[in-house]
Amino acid sequence: MRSNSKRGEILASASYIVENLGMDKLTLEAVANKTGISKGGLLHHFRNKEALIEGMIIEYTEQFIDELTSITSKSNEQGKWIRAYLNVIINDKALVSGLAAASVAAMHYNPSLLDRMQEMYRVITNGISNDGGDVIDSTIVRLAADGLWFSEIYGLGKMDEDTKEKVIKKLHHMINKDLQN
Repeated sequence: MRSNSKRGEILASASYIVENLGMDKLTLEAVANKTGISKGGLLHHFRNKEALIEGMIIEYTEQFIDELTSITSKSNEQGKWIRAYLNVIINDKALVSGLAAASVAAMHYNPSLLDRMQEMYRVITNGISNDGGDVIDSTIVRLAADGLWFSEIYGLGKMDEDTKEKVIKKLHHMINKDLQN
């Protein structure tokens, strides 16, 4: 986590509660208890529930962009942004789970908190658009990767591992085929 240790623990506890117990169980008291601190200790970091949810959005969107930037900065090849996006979605389960929990919390509590997530997607879209591949093909891969993410996070339309691996292989093939044209 980018945040200091205690702040990061608080955000991880909030994410856990949203993911495993549901949004209605996300209270400052529940987060404090899960983190092992007093409510006053939590209020030192987050003045109210909205600030906590905003902290989740900020933390996980910044982590996501940092991870993509780290991967893309090490490559000069075309398609590095869509490859990095697919890689993070597939391999960083903790990060995408945190991002999903943050988005659910924001949507439920105050949808305007999703503006930061919209900005994250603008950065991603800009990276993909200036990456040398076909923007439509790359967008289809991104949307399919989002579908894999949502399927995993929400357990909806979940695939067996063999099918999932074939889908991922196909997405990589689509990226490579696009960049060869």
